[in-house]
Amino acid sequence: MANLGNAQAQKILEDVSRRRRIPVRAIRSASRYKEHVAARLEVAQRAKDEGILVHVIAEVLNRDWSTIAYHLRKK
Repeated sequence: MANLGNAQAQKILEDVSRRRRIPVRAIRSASRYKEHVAARLEVAQRAKDEGILVHVIAEVLNRDWSTIAYHLRKK
């Protein structure tokens, strides 16, 4: 099941990357540029809306699960 969620989250990441014209590598990086942060948050929110688990979203975005959970709770 986690592999399915991982594939879905990866597709969302690639879609956001393509639409925003930001490389996947930059979205997954430690960059704090507002465009990169906004792209990460969009990926996380869309993935959550698809029912993907927080730890899977965090793995795809190269972040700790608690960071993703924090940002998703803020919305």
